[in-house]
Amino acid sequence: MALSSVPVLYGKSNIEDAGHYHRLLDLFFSCTAEALRKYLEKDISSQGMTLKDFLQKEDVKKKIKGKSLFPEQKTLLHSPKPSYESFDITLLSMLILEVCNPLESVSQSVRKLKKLRNDLAHNVKGEVHGDQTFNEASQEILIIAKEIGKDFKDKILSQMRDIRNREMVRTRRNMEQIVINGEYFMVKLVESSEHEHEIKDATETKIKLNLSRWIRQLSRMDKLNIFLQNLKETCVISEMQKLSIETEYQNYSQMQRLVLFVQNETKANLFKFCKELRSMHPLLADLIEGSNTDGTDIDAYLDSNEISEIEQILRSSVKSCTGATVTCEDIHVMVEDKMKTNICFEKVKTCLLNVFPQATCNTTEKCFVGVQETSKSACSSKQSDKSLASKVFSSMPIEEFAKEIGKRMEILKPEFKDLFRDAISSESIIPKTFVTMSPENLERVFGCYLPGNKFGFGIKHELMSFQKEIQDQLAASPSDMSEKVSLRKFDSPASGDVKYCKGTVRPAHGNILVPIHEFRSMMNASKHSIAREVLRFMAACMNSRKNGTIHFGIKDNGDGCGTIEGVPSISFNTKDLDVLIARYITDTFCPYSQNALQCLRPTQAISMMESENIVLEVDVIPSSFHCPNEIFPICFPPKGPACTVYFIYDLKPRCNLVTIDGSKIKSVQGQYAERYEARRILEKGILVENNKEEMLERTLAVALTGTGTKYVTDEYVPIIVTGKIGRHDESDLRKHLKMDLAFTSSRFIIDLDSSSKLRTEIEKDTLIFNVKTAEDFMQTDRPELTNEPTWLYCNGYDENNVGAMNVKEWTGRRLPGIKRALNMIRDNIPEGRALVLFMVYQQPTKVDPLFELVRDMMMSSFRGECVVVSSKENNIKDIKNEMSHLVDDPYFEDQFHTGLPWESISSVINSVFRPNPNVVCKLPCSSGGHFVEMTTKERSTMKLTDIEILSGEECQIEYDKMSKAERNGHEQEVQKQYYKGSGVSWWNFFYDNQVGKRKDFDSHKEDMYDKLMSKKGEDLVEIHEIEHHPGAGGSTLGRHLLWRFSQFNGVPKNAFRCCVVKNITEKTVEQIDRFRVFKDPKDPKPFIVLIDNKGEDGVVLLRSKLREAAYKTSTPGKLFCLIILINRVPISNEKTSSSSKRKRLLRHNLSGKELQWFEKKYKELDDKQNIDVETLIAFNVMRNSFDKKYIDELTTEMMKGVTRTEFEVLKCLSVISSYESDHPVPQSVFDSFMEDTTDIAGVFDLPFGIAHSVNELRNMPERRKDIWNTKMSDAMSLLVTQRHDADFYNGGICIISQPLAKSILYYIMKKTGSFLGDIVEHVLHAVSKKKSKGNPMSKQFLKIVGSLFKTRQFEDSNKPETKLKFSDLVLDLEKEKASMSGSESVLKTMQRCFEITEDAMVGQQLARYNIHINDYENAVHEIKRSLELKPDNSYLLDTYGQIFKAKMEHVLDSHSSCEKLDQEKAVDVINLAFSAIEKFKEGQEKAKQLDDTNMSCFHMEVKTALFLLEKFQKFDNVPNRNELCRFLTDISFSINDSTFFGLKQACPRIEELRKGSEWQQHLESSLRCLEETNYQIKRHLYTVHTEHETLLLKLRERFERFYGAIDERSKYQFKFGIGLKPLMTAAEKSPDLLQYRVDEARKNLHELNHSDVRDLLVYLGYSIITLSDGSSKAKGQQCSLEEYGRLIRYSTKLVDKQRKEMAGRKYLESFLYFAMLHWPLQTRLALNEDAFSHGGTYKDLIKEWEESYNHNHFIKSLQQSKSKKPKNYFALGKGSPGNDIVDLESITREWMDRNKEEGRYRRPVFGDNFWREGFVEARLERLEGVVDGNGSTISHTVKYPNNREHSFTICTYYPCNSYSNRSVTFVLGFTWKGPTAFDVREKGIETQKRVVAIIDKSHAPLVGTVATETLQYHEHTSTPCAETGEQPGQVERSLETQKVEPSGKRTTERTTENASSRRQRKNKNKKSSQNTSAK
Repeated sequence: MALSSVPVLYGKSNIEDAGHYHRLLDLFFSCTAEALRKYLEKDISSQGMTLKDFLQKEDVKKKIKGKSLFPEQKTLLHSPKPSYESFDITLLSMLILEVCNPLESVSQSVRKLKKLRNDLAHNVKGEVHGDQTFNEASQEILIIAKEIGKDFKDKILSQMRDIRNREMVRTRRNMEQIVINGEYFMVKLVESSEHEHEIKDATETKIKLNLSRWIRQLSRMDKLNIFLQNLKETCVISEMQKLSIETEYQNYSQMQRLVLFVQNETKANLFKFCKELRSMHPLLADLIEGSNTDGTDIDAYLDSNEISEIEQILRSSVKSCTGATVTCEDIHVMVEDKMKTNICFEKVKTCLLNVFPQATCNTTEKCFVGVQETSKSACSSKQSDKSLASKVFSSMPIEEFAKEIGKRMEILKPEFKDLFRDAISSESIIPKTFVTMSPENLERVFGCYLPGNKFGFGIKHELMSFQKEIQDQLAASPSDMSEKVSLRKFDSPASGDVKYCKGTVRPAHGNILVPIHEFRSMMNASKHSIAREVLRFMAACMNSRKNGTIHFGIKDNGDGCGTIEGVPSISFNTKDLDVLIARYITDTFCPYSQNALQCLRPTQAISMMESENIVLEVDVIPSSFHCPNEIFPICFPPKGPACTVYFIYDLKPRCNLVTIDGSKIKSVQGQYAERYEARRILEKGILVENNKEEMLERTLAVALTGTGTKYVTDEYVPIIVTGKIGRHDESDLRKHLKMDLAFTSSRFIIDLDSSSKLRTEIEKDTLIFNVKTAEDFMQTDRPELTNEPTWLYCNGYDENNVGAMNVKEWTGRRLPGIKRALNMIRDNIPEGRALVLFMVYQQPTKVDPLFELVRDMMMSSFRGECVVVSSKENNIKDIKNEMSHLVDDPYFEDQFHTGLPWESISSVINSVFRPNPNVVCKLPCSSGGHFVEMTTKERSTMKLTDIEILSGEECQIEYDKMSKAERNGHEQEVQKQYYKGSGVSWWNFFYDNQVGKRKDFDSHKEDMYDKLMSKKGEDLVEIHEIEHHPGAGGSTLGRHLLWRFSQFNGVPKNAFRCCVVKNITEKTVEQIDRFRVFKDPKDPKPFIVLIDNKGEDGVVLLRSKLREAAYKTSTPGKLFCLIILINRVPISNEKTSSSSKRKRLLRHNLSGKELQWFEKKYKELDDKQNIDVETLIAFNVMRNSFDKKYIDELTTEMMKGVTRTEFEVLKCLSVISSYESDHPVPQSVFDSFMEDTTDIAGVFDLPFGIAHSVNELRNMPERRKDIWNTKMSDAMSLLVTQRHDADFYNGGICIISQPLAKSILYYIMKKTGSFLGDIVEHVLHAVSKKKSKGNPMSKQFLKIVGSLFKTRQFEDSNKPETKLKFSDLVLDLEKEKASMSGSESVLKTMQRCFEITEDAMVGQQLARYNIHINDYENAVHEIKRSLELKPDNSYLLDTYGQIFKAKMEHVLDSHSSCEKLDQEKAVDVINLAFSAIEKFKEGQEKAKQLDDTNMSCFHMEVKTALFLLEKFQKFDNVPNRNELCRFLTDISFSINDSTFFGLKQACPRIEELRKGSEWQQHLESSLRCLEETNYQIKRHLYTVHTEHETLLLKLRERFERFYGAIDERSKYQFKFGIGLKPLMTAAEKSPDLLQYRVDEARKNLHELNHSDVRDLLVYLGYSIITLSDGSSKAKGQQCSLEEYGRLIRYSTKLVDKQRKEMAGRKYLESFLYFAMLHWPLQTRLALNEDAFSHGGTYKDLIKEWEESYNHNHFIKSLQQSKSKKPKNYFALGKGSPGNDIVDLESITREWMDRNKEEGRYRRPVFGDNFWREGFVEARLERLEGVVDGNGSTISHTVKYPNNREHSFTICTYYPCNSYSNRSVTFVLGFTWKGPTAFDVREKGIETQKRVVAIIDKSHAPLVGTVATETLQYHEHTSTPCAETGEQPGQVERSLETQKVEPSGKRTTERTTENASSRRQRKNKNKKSSQNTSAK
C-alpha cells in the first residue's frame, strides 16, 4: 500500500498532472467540505433544531454510540458548543449517512466522494492525469448542492469553475496531505473494528494514524539529523529520500515529509521506524505506538529540551550592551532560524530575560533594551546618518513612518514621540497622505492628540519641514525616460520566456478586478521580511476586495510607477517562501486562514536580462467565494509581540495601503460594505467568459438594468435613439430587429432615419406613438410632451415628404429644435433615472448627425445615462475615440457594447423590458352563457389608459404558458410579495387560499348582488361603499369582491364586466363605456367599477359623468352600473370611526375567524422550507391583529438592519406614510440622499487616511451608483413597498402600512432624540433640495409634502361638508411639547414649508392657523404672500376676509353676553365686518372672471353682514331690534334725533347698511345669487341631497328679519324668498304662510292698485305653480279668462317695473312668466286680448332674457355657457288660456308612478318613450315649424287675428340635422334662458313613428363630447339636462317604437337610418316622430 508522498521521489514530475492533483485537493478542501456541512445544517434546521439539540436526541446518541469513534471525534460531538465548522469530512460523512435520512441520490454522492477521497490518499506520485476525476467529484458535489438550494448550488458551481480555470495552482503543503491520510487511516481503523478478521492488521493502521495525529510533537524532536541518519542505516529510508527531506528548511517541514514516506512504507520498515524512535525518544515512541498516553508528558519533556536549546542559542548569539536595543521580532526570527522550528515568542522572551537579567522588554517599542546581537557592532553615528539619508519615506510602511515621525517630534518634547506615533497609526496616515495635508488639516488632525489641543508654531514648522523633505524625495525620483516594461500577466504563471529588463513600469488602474501593484525594493531581502510584507499586502487586498500583486525587486517611485532593479541572489527557493507564507497565514489569520489561503497564489520568480537579480511576485485574488462580507483582522507582526490590526486600501483610484486602528474599524466597515457585492457582481460576469456571447449578453443586460433590478422600467425611464438603417442587408437586418417590447415601453424614440418602416412594423396598424418631427420643435409654439410615447424623427420624415439633411445643413435647420426637445425630455425625467439606448446599425461618417446627437447627450444633458449598442466594433469606433477625449470618466468604456449579432441584441433588450401580461381578455356578454374575446390589438386600439379591466379568466392564459416548475415558483413569489406588503394582485386571488376572506365579505357580496339584480332600485348608478382604516385591508376586500363577480368559474353568464379606475380624467367615462359595449352593444349587463384611493373631487366628477352616461345609453328600467367606492377613514379621528360602525368599518383589529385563518396559514407557510415567515411583514402584522406592541418590537428589530442612507429615507417616508397614507413617493427624489451618506459627521468618524478618499466611493463598478434603491438592505426591502402610480415613471414607494409608518416615526424620534417638528424639518430639507429640479417627479414630491399641511380629514363621515380645522400633521405638531410652545413649533414648520414649496395654499393654511391662535396681523401678512403667488385665487381672498371676520368675532367674544360694547368697540366691530365683506366681494369678482365655482365668497358676504346686524343689539347705541329695523328700512327715519347719531359720526359707513344703498343691494344680490344658482343652473344630472337649501332658507329668513316689509318684521310671516323655487318650497312646507302672503299680494295689486315687484313676483309665481300642477287641476282649480287677462297684464307690468326700478340683478322669473303667458297660441289669440305682446316685442324680450341670464350667472364665454346650463320646468300644453301651462316635473312624477305600478323603479333614461306616452301627448301642445339648414333652430310662424304674421326662431334642445329644411312639429318648453323646442318630429309621418335620436348607443359620444355650437341664445341645447333629458352631439340615432298599448307595455327597437331610406318611407306615406325624454 502506498500513500500520498512527494512527487519527485517517484519518477519525473508531470507539471500538468500535478496541477490536476492539487486542483482536486482544492476541490475537496473547499467545495466538498462546505457542501457536506451545508447539507447537514439544512437537514437539521428543517427539523426546527440546533446542532446541539440534534446531537442530544436519544436516537441520534444511540446511533453515534454504535459507531467506533476516536476520542477526538467523540469530544467534538459531545462539545457544549458544537459547530459544523469543527467537523471534518469524515465526521460529516458519517453523520449524513448513519444518522440523517438523506435522499438516495445524496447517499450515493457522499459515498462516491468518500471513495474518491480514499483514492486521493492512495495517490503515491501526487499526480492526476486529466480532469476526469475532478469532473466526477464535481458532479457528485452538485447533486448534494442542488438539494441545499439554488443559490448555494450557483455559488458552489462558481467556486468549482474558479478552481478548474485557475492557471496558477497553489501546491498543497505536506501537512494538508498528512491530514487526508490521517482521515483515511481513521476511517479504515473504525471499519476494521467492525470486522474481527481485520483486527490483526489494526496495529499497523493505528501507528500510521498516530503519525498524523501527533505530527506536531514529532516536529519538536531535537537531533533530527541523527535520527534521519539512523533510519538510513537501518534501510527505513533511502539515501535519495534522506536528501529530499534535508532540502526542507525547518524541522517541522522535514518531519512532515518523513511521515509521508513512512506512511507509504512496508510493515517491517514501519516497525523499524518505531524501534529507532524509541532508542532516541522513548516517550515519543509511546505516543506513536499508542501506549496509554495523551501526550502531555511528551509536551513537558519537549518544552524542557526547547528551553535549554533556546538559552544556549541566546548565549551564543546575543550579548549585553548598555543602552543598545534589538527588536523583539529580530530575536524571535533568529532563534527560530537556528532551531529550525516554530517557537512561541513568550518562551523566547522568558528565556532571554533569564539569561540576561539586566535586560528589559519595552512593549511600546516592541524591543529588548540592554542587549544586542553579537553579529552586529554598535551603530556609529555615521552609519546612522547614512541609514537616515538612504531612507525612502514615500514608500515607507505606516508602522515605520509612525516611528519616524515620532522620533522627529521627540526633538521638540520627549512626550511628543508617543503622541504623534499614535496619531499616525490611529488616523491611518501614510506618507503620501501626509504630504497632501494642508496646515489646517495638520492642526485639526494632530491637535486633538495633544494635551490641551495646543498646536504651536514649532509643531507646525516641524511637520511642514518633514512634508517638504518627502516632497523633495518624490521630486528627485528618476525620470520616466527609461524603457517601459510590461509586467507579467496577472494570475498567470511565469513561463521560461518571461523576463524583465531594467526599466520603468506603470500599471493600469481600474475597478476592483484590475490588480493593484505594490512595489518593494528589498535589496537585502530575507525570507521572513518578504513573507511579512506579503502578509500585510494580502490582508489589505482581502479587506478591500481588490486583486493585487506585490513585487519584490521593483522600487516604488511614489507616483504609481516603479523601477525594476531586482533582488540579489537569495538563499532560499520559492517553495520555502510559499511554505513560510502559508505558515504565517495560518498563525495570523486564524480563524480565516483557510479563506486567506484560497486567495493566495504561489510565488513567481522572474529572471532579469543581463543580470543575476530576480523579481519575486505574489498574486492575491480575494474572490467573493472565499471572502465573506466582513473586514479581516490579523495578528501582526507574525514574529515578536503581535497585536490585532486591520490593513486596507483607501478609496482613491491609485490605492494606498493603510493601517486601521481597531477602535475605528466600525466607522470604516460602512464605507467598504458595498465592495463585497460589487465584487460578486463583477465575478458573476467573468465566470461566463468562456462563452463569449453569453458574457456579452449578460454585460449588456447589466448595463441596461443596473444592479438589483430585473427590468429597465423598474428604475429608469427608457429613451431609444435609433440610427439610420441604410445597409445593403437592410431587409435581413429588419427581420432581426424584434424589439417591439422595448420600443413600446420607452417614453421617447429619437429616430435618425427618415423612413417610417421601423415604427410601422412596431405599431402594426395600431396607433401607439405620438409622432413628432424636428420641425415641430423649431416653431415658437412648440408642442408639449404628452404622457403618450413619443416618436421623434430628427432628420426628415418620408411620410411628410421631408428628406434627410447632411450634418452641416442639419445643424443649422434641425439641431436647435432637437435640442429644445431634448431639454424638454430632460426636464421631464429626474437626473440619474434616464436610460438612453443608442442603436448604431452601420458605421456613421463624421458628417452623420448621429455624431452630434451622441456628443450632445453623452457630454451634457444625459451624461452617465447612455449606452451605445452595435453589432460591430467598427460601427462605433470613431464615436468612441472622439468621445474618449471629451468625457473624463473612468468607466467610459462600460457605456459601449459590441460583438453580438442584432438577433442576440434584440433578445437581450426585449428580456429586460417588462412583458405585457394581458395577451387576450375574455368578457361576459348579455347573450346567455357566451363570452367575447378582446385581443391585444383591440385593447390597444381602445386606449383604456384610465381603467384596468378584468378578464373573466384573469391570469389563466399566462398560467397555461408556464411550466410546472415556473408555476410553483411564481405561486410562491406572488404570495411572498403580497405578504410582504406589496399590495394584492389578481394572481393572489387566482392561486387558492392566498387571500383570506374577511368577516364582512359575504354581507358585502350579498348587498352588491341585491343591488345588481333588484328591480326595485331607483338609481341608474348604485353605490356600494367600503370604509376602512388605512392599511386595514379595504383595497384587498374591494378587489376580492371584484374578483368574485368578474370570474367565469365555468359559467360566463353569472359573471359581470368589471374594471378598476386608475385615473380620473374627462375621458375616463368614455373609456368605461367603450369597455361596457365592446362586442355587446345592444343590451349590455350592468358592470362594476372599483374606485379606490381617489380624490374627493375626482370621485364626484366620475359619479356625475357615469350618471350622465347612464341617462344617455342605459337600457330603460335596468341598472347601468354598480360602483364599489373604497373610502379611507383616518385612524386619528375617533368620532369618524364611531359614526361608521353601521357601515362595517374595517378597523385595525381582526375577528376570531380571521385570526384563525391567519394562524392556519402561518403554520402552512412555516412548514415550507423555502419560506422565512418572519420576513412576511404585512402578513405578520395582520396575524397579530395590528397589535401595537408587536409592531413596535418589529420596528425596533428591523431598523437595526437599515443603512445610513435608508435611515434618512425612512425619516421622510415615515412622516408621509403616517399622515398621507394614500400617497406613494417617487423613488427618484431620494437619489440625492446618496450625496448625504458622506456627511461631515460620518467622515469625521473615519480615520483621516480613509476620510480624505471618501469622494472616490462613487467610482464603484456598479452602474449608476447615485440611485439609492438599486440595492436595498434586507430590512429596508421588508419595510417599504413599491406602488405603481400613473403620475410616476417608475412607481412610488411607501411604508407598507400606516401603523408601521407611525411606529417607525416614533422609533426615529426616540433614536435620534428628536421631536416631530425636527423630523418634519428633515423632510422639508429634502424638499428644498428637489425644489430647483423641474422634472415632474420633483414637482410631485413638493405637492405631496405640501398636502401634509393642507389635507383636512372629515370630522364626520355622515356630514362630508364638515372637516377638521387643520391637517393631522398640523394638529400633532400643535400637541407636541417641545422647548417652544406647540403653536410656535407649528408656525415655524409651516413657514418653512411655505417658503420651500411656494404653495399658496400652504400659505392659506398658515394664515388660517394664525387666525386660530388669534394672531391676525401675521395672518394678514401670510395671506398677502399667498396672494402674491396666486393673485386671482378667490379662495385666498375668501380666507383674507375670514381674517377680519374672525377678528370681529374675537372682539365680540371677549365681552360677556350681557355686557354692552361702547362706541369705540362697536366701531371696531363694524369696520372689521366691512373689511371682511370687501375681501369677499373681491373674491366674488375673481370667481366671476375665471368661471370659478367657488360660491363661498357670496355666502360669507351674506353671513358676515347678517351676523353684524344681529350683534347690533350688543352696542350701547342700539336700544332694541325694532329701532334697528326702522333705521335699516324706514327712509323717513331721522338719524340725527336717534341713538344712532353718535355711531354714525364715529363710523359714517353704517349708512351703507340701510335698505336701498348700493352696499345693501349687493348684499341682497349675493343672497339671490346663492338661491338662484341652486335652482336655475343645472349642475349634474342627479345630485346628492345636502342641507344646502335648508341653509339658504335660514339665510333668507335672517335677511327678511331686517329688510322685510315693516308689518312682517315682528311676526316673521314669510321667511321664504319670492323666486319661483322658494315659492315652490313654501307651497310644500308652509302652504298656509304662502297663502297669507299671496292674499296680501292680491290685495295690494287688486284693491290698493299698488304694483310692487315683490307682490307681482309672489302673485304670478303662485298662479303659475297652481295652474301648471296636474294634481291641482284634478281638484278643479281652473284659470278663468278674466284671471288669465289679469296675469297677462301683471306679467307685462312686472317686466316694465323691473326694467325701470332694478338696475342690478333682475329676476329671471319676470321673463319666464311673461314668455309663458304671452306666447301666441291660437287659442289665446282668439281672445283678442290687447295686453298680448307683439312678435317684435316678444323677440326683444327673449334677447334681453338671455342677456340677463348671462349677467346673473356671470357667463362671458362659451365654456362658461356650457358649464352653467339652465334648468327647465315648464312646457305649453293643451287647454284653455291660462290652463295651458304644464309642469314637466309633475308629469315626470306621474310617469314614474305608473312605471312603479308595472314593476319599473329605475329613473328615466334617454331610451325611454316618455314623449310617446298617451297621457303625456294628451297634455302637451304641439307646434309646427321648419328646421334650419344646421338643424339647430326651428322657424315657427304665428298668424295673428289681423292677418299679420310673425316668425319666431326657437332653438332645438339638441341639433336635428336629419330634419334640415323640413317641416316638423315640436313641444315648446321654457328654460331659465328662453323657449326651447322638444320632441321634434317630421310633420305628416305618423304611421311609422320614426324617432330621430342623436346618439347611437354603440357609438355614443359621452361626457366631454360636445357638438359644435355657437354662443347664441340656444347654446344651452348641446348638453343633457336632468329636467328635460337633452342629449349632446351630432351623431344620429333612430328609435323605432310601436304604438302605445293600453296596458302601457312597450318594446323598443333601434336602427340607424340615412336620408335616402327616410325619403323612401316618406313616399310610402309612413309617419315618423322624434323620440326624446322629459328628464
